[in-house]
Amino acid sequence: MITKSHVPILEFAFLKMVYATSVYSAIEKGKIKPDYLDLPNGERLPFIDLRKYGNYKFRVHNPNKTALIKWYISVDYIIKTEKLKRKLMGRYGFSRQDLVKQPHQKKTKGHKSQVFTEWCYNRIVEHSRSYQYYEADIFKEILQKHLDCNLVGQRLKEQRTQAGILLDRISDAIACCNYHKLTYFGEENAPIKTKKMKTYFLKAIKKDLPDLKVTIKDLIPIPHIRIYSFVELSKFLIHTNYTPDWKNPMEDEYDKFYRAKKNQNINFFRVKGTDLIVMPGTFLYTTTLTEQDIKALDNYNTL
Repeated sequence: MITKSHVPILEFAFLKMVYATSVYSAIEKGKIKPDYLDLPNGERLPFIDLRKYGNYKFRVHNPNKTALIKWYISVDYIIKTEKLKRKLMGRYGFSRQDLVKQPHQKKTKGHKSQVFTEWCYNRIVEHSRSYQYYEADIFKEILQKHLDCNLVGQRLKEQRTQAGILLDRISDAIACCNYHKLTYFGEENAPIKTKKMKTYFLKAIKKDLPDLKVTIKDLIPIPHIRIYSFVELSKFLIHTNYTPDWKNPMEDEYDKFYRAKKNQNINFFRVKGTDLIVMPGTFLYTTTLTEQDIKALDNYNTL
């Protein structure tokens, strides 16, 4: 279980004023045992529990801490608290501008800031749709820093307003458990015209069921009131009747599918011509639900 006391390896290394290689070396020697967050895509992210290793001491002799801090800034490490910034400024002589990595900017009319805002937001959408929430949060923090540090002054008021709206959209999606349903913004939200629509094959396990060929046009939305968490949705999955098309992820088709406003807050869809209820995601997942079950869950939510 990852708790608030857990921090990523890079943050733990910064707190201890050592390079990240020292932390990995301690892990390999068994002196530090990280906890892992398992992501749906199979990746495992290591975190260090400060309750266990907050007092751990590295055997590093005469470290050049000024050079170390400059290295962290060069790799875009974000110093989160004002208290820590003031400490570094007072003890090591850094200025506030030194502690915030500024992108190289030429004098422009401000449109490049808008392009970066859109690009950063769309990377959040890209990672959240792939259930890579750790990576999405990194770009969310970068976008927030861009808003706080770069989009200042009357000249960039329009870009600052746009960045604020996009960050509010992200916060609303997280609150409603729809982080993975965010839609692209700007040029990347243009309709996909050149690519042929994919077909997904649901392989029947039982002999009395036919195999199904499904495109996104075959998915009929089932509106519902209740907002579901990811844990709740995972309980509805079942593969006893059909096997999802594991070799054919949805990718661009998923993005195209959820650009339609009618689909953005819906989790469940019926396959045209059948009673099968599925959930689009990284793959097309089959469920145990019927339309009556979904209506019953809505009524249960209002009791």
